[in-house]
Amino acid sequence: MTTRSGISPSWAAPAIVTHNLVVELRAGTSDVYGLDGVAAQYGMLLNERGVPTTIVLEPGGHDWGYWRGAMRASSTRARARCCSRRKSRAG
Repeated sequence: MTTRSGISPSWAAPAIVTHNLVVELRAGTSDVYGLDGVAAQYGMLLNERGVPTTIVLEPGGHDWGYWRGAMRASSTRARARCCSRRKSRAG
């Protein structure tokens, strides 16, 4: 598995201890740097290695308009995960 640049992402995830880690990778499908392909490949690698990873490929490019919305969506998902964990611990 390699990116468009020919670099294999496997060097970046040799062995990972998750400790309740949840990864979300987001990229616009019109990203001029090809980050959509990188996110998809790296996300599959992380999932194969046991790291729960959500890959979100959506319309958009590599600009502030896209990233602003992506950060807002990621923050909302993270807050929801955090709140649901707190409620389940409380009982």
